[in-house]
Amino acid sequence: MNINKTSSPLTLTDFGQELVTESGFQKIFQNEKQHLAHLLEEKHPETKYDTQELARELMDNLRSYPAFVPIKSYAFNEGKDFGQILRAGSILLRDYYLSIHPEIKN
Repeated sequence: MNINKTSSPLTLTDFGQELVTESGFQKIFQNEKQHLAHLLEEKHPETKYDTQELARELMDNLRSYPAFVPIKSYAFNEGKDFGQILRAGSILLRDYYLSIHPEIKN
């Protein structure tokens, strides 16, 4: 199943939204979003597209991030794809990052 709609900008499908909610990602993200945004900032996104793609790349590389251990457990116990949950979460990170960086206009 697809986690995002093929539109611009990418948005979560109902399935993607369900993954970030039921896995606990959304709740964990509320506690971690400032740190995750800082990690994204270190990649120096210059455009909205850069932000989206770098957020996805960052999340793909955070499989061992300590705060995500409960999400791993959820994925294992429910037979879900941990990487897919992180990719869905990258949309939340992108949106948060752009909300705190209004200077990124393109």
